[in-house]
Amino acid sequence: MGAMISDRELSGLRTEYCALLSRLFLTEADAELMGVLLKDVRARARASEEMAPSIAEGWRQLGEI
Repeated sequence: MGAMISDRELSGLRTEYCALLSRLFLTEADAELMGVLLKDVRARARASEEMAPSIAEGWRQLGEI
């Protein structure tokens, strides 16, 4: 079992995901954003596996692009 995540860390993670989803909703992802998303994509998938398996799967699929 992985390390526990604190409420503050969870809140920060949710804030980052909401900001990302808002940006993707408002405008098409440009090359700069795609580069940011693909950086460390495997680490993101591993980190989210326990807490949110569907998000982890999304990160893995994004890494296959």
